Amino acid sequence: MQKWYETEGRSQETVVASRVRLLRNLKDYLFPVKLPEEEKKKLTDQLHSQLQGISTVTGLSFHNASFQKFDQNQKEALRERHVINRSAAQKDGAVGLMLSEDESVSLVFNADDHIRLQVSSSGLNLEGAWSRADRIDDFINERFAYGFDQRFGYMTTYPSNLGTGMRAYLILHLPMLAATGRMQTLAGEVGRFGVALKDAYTEDGENLGDLYVAYNQKTLGQSEDDIAAVLTKLGGQIAFQEKKLRRHAAQNHHLERQDAIYKAYGSLKYARILTLKDAMQALSVLRLGACEKLVPMEDFNRLYKLMMDVQPYNLQIHYQKPLKGIELDQARAEYLRENLPEL
Repeated sequence: MQKWYETEGRSQETVVASRVRLLRNLKDYLFPVKLPEEEKKKLTDQLHSQLQGISTVTGLSFHNASFQKFDQNQKEALRERHVINRSAAQKDGAVGLMLSEDESVSLVFNADDHIRLQVSSSGLNLEGAWSRADRIDDFINERFAYGFDQRFGYMTTYPSNLGTGMRAYLILHLPMLAATGRMQTLAGEVGRFGVALKDAYTEDGENLGDLYVAYNQKTLGQSEDDIAAVLTKLGGQIAFQEKKLRRHAAQNHHLERQDAIYKAYGSLKYARILTLKDAMQALSVLRLGACEKLVPMEDFNRLYKLMMDVQPYNLQIHYQKPLKGIELDQARAEYLRENLPEL
């Protein structure tokens, strides 16, 4: 089945994806960190059992899984694809997962909170992601009573998530803003609206692939619609700035841009060893060229998929063996040679 990140979306040249995450805890239950393991297992089983009908709300098929059956590589691979967060990847025991076949909807049970619901959508589509998350949230709430306070909103393990319990995210591809040294200024500008900007992928503290994540910092004192609206507006403004720089570069440095893009393609298609940093940078350059039609590649959505596929743990899952050092870099080069779209 086609994954959500392989589908087309609005403003996808710059806004790769939209994501909404809701945290919910159940009334009359201790938070997972305080819940005895046996009770946690019973609750996880109950959540799995009573939420099987979620397909009627989403129109999607779901896989059920327990973290007890995952090895660490499998959990880290899910983290690299942003299905689960870093905290959940470190959890063992009675943690449950429901994941749609296209990976657009995930529910994690008893990690930091009783329920972590996440909905992803391609392009600039926070309203659509929030609408689907809201329907799923209602479906769950019909079966389980949430912990809710009139003053503080939804009860969450960490106080920073009180209120709506919602974080909205935009995954942005901003190679020109990054190349012109404007990311720090941009982070300051969006910060005035309660929005943070961080790297989507890093290695040794350095950004990989010119991918960034914009998200709301506050969950208390704003409605879900307001959060989505603010981020959508800012996402459009950031996309405008990035596209303006792209047009200028294409008009004034057309040959140089094409040359850099074809060199990036050559390294991806023919290299025998590729570090994560080099692969991500070349994929970023190629994605920029494909979006701007500087190279004949229609399906540039596949390049974001490749950015996830070449992450260390996803490669090890693909090749079904542990890989480190030079072996990992060789495997990455081999995978890209076999899967990079032809020009």
